[in-house]
Amino acid sequence: MSPGTLARNAPAILTLATLILAMKLPVVTAQTRPGSDVEAQSFEVASVRPNNSGPAGLAPLRALPNGSVLATNVPFRGLIMYAYGLALYESVEGDSEFLEERFDVNAKAATPPKPGRPGELGGLNVMMQNLLVERFGLVVRWAERLGDGYVLLRSRSDGRLGPGMQRSDFQCPRTTPIPPDDARRCDITITNNVMSVAGHRMVDFARELSYYYDAPVMDRTELDGWFAFQLRFNARDLPRSLRLLQPRPLSDAELGLPSFLTALQEELGLRLERQQVTRRVLIVEQVHALREN
Repeated sequence: MSPGTLARNAPAILTLATLILAMKLPVVTAQTRPGSDVEAQSFEVASVRPNNSGPAGLAPLRALPNGSVLATNVPFRGLIMYAYGLALYESVEGDSEFLEERFDVNAKAATPPKPGRPGELGGLNVMMQNLLVERFGLVVRWAERLGDGYVLLRSRSDGRLGPGMQRSDFQCPRTTPIPPDDARRCDITITNNVMSVAGHRMVDFARELSYYYDAPVMDRTELDGWFAFQLRFNARDLPRSLRLLQPRPLSDAELGLPSFLTALQEELGLRLERQQVTRRVLIVEQVHALREN
């Protein structure tokens, strides 16, 4: 999931971007390392100003298709999370109280860079890294620690998949545009009580689940290729942050559907198992007050 316009989805469709809007969190990205096709390294223009007006409002950080990054009243910690591609369940550590200071950022690239592929940083992330180094003297290092998380496994002893899991010739993320006559989309969506996946690898599906459970989910299915499915389940079983966004009350029939974890096993032949997994931590070693623009 690369950064993009956060409000681009229809109200009835629940995606990761919508989840982050509802939770009032400052960052949306699942990227983890620089991509090989990052073109530009610095914004053409960038303004960074302190903002001491109080807690941030809805959608405080937006990365736009025109190559702009707009942040309003975002903690410095949140700017770091965006710049270095931390997921919401990953953390920034450091002794400085400066991490909670809030800023407005209005930055624009000379030309819109290509978005990062899943697992990679896009050009805007790298530009934000360089902006934080230039204006704040930021120095960071990565560390890994064991913590609570999940692994995604096949649930059947013989390894068979469930009846709802189908191989797909529709591959996401895509390197070519979707044909106009193809109604499938790459977003993994939840509409009311139905999760729709048009064509994703299990590693990408596990990454999506990590946002729902606010914890790392590691793919251990050993399944290669792309899969499509529609998973029907009782939406009340979703984490509270997702339940709050249900666009209408559920019918009695929908409330009688299996839980998400049960549907995952029965329909897809997969299961989530809680385990200790490796979490990434970004440690701030140096930061100083904002240099003038």
